[in-house]
Amino acid sequence: VADAIRFYKLDPAFDLFVIVDDIYLPCGGLRVRADGSAAGHNGLADIERALGTHVYPRCRIGVDPPGIIPQADYVLGRFTDDQWPLAKQAIQRAAEAAEVFVRSGLSTCMNRFNAKPGPAERAASRKPAPSTPASTSASTASTATPGTIANPQAPSVQGPSDHASRPNTSSERHSE
Repeated sequence: VADAIRFYKLDPAFDLFVIVDDIYLPCGGLRVRADGSAAGHNGLADIERALGTHVYPRCRIGVDPPGIIPQADYVLGRFTDDQWPLAKQAIQRAAEAAEVFVRSGLSTCMNRFNAKPGPAERAASRKPAPSTPASTSASTASTATPGTIANPQAPSVQGPSDHASRPNTSSERHSE
């Protein structure tokens, strides 16, 4: 990133738009900011170190917190079946945000993609409440704890193109 910024004589505050995952946002959530801290994100910390500044626009895509799964395994793992549609939609929205950033600037991008969803959008994104039979025992109910992170080997996404079929091995390393 820093080499490209220097080579093309760009200003990171105006000419760079970084898209990253964020375990502090719910899966499918999107947040566009003009600057900020790395907040424990190794990729952002590396960019900040290389650029010598934290002042550059970024778009964070929510992937949910890792729960009991080690964070590195979680963020390099696969989305669950429930997460996949939300993540896929968020990746599309992040690509749209990048296009708006390039065409119309950061303020327009932030206004459009940080806006709270309207009533129709909220209703469309809601999951129906699970129907639980009255005869469900306490031991059966405890096996499906809401918010539990499922197997990290479920389908994942590696970026705007769909690489979900790529096998996930523990020897893989995330590189910036």
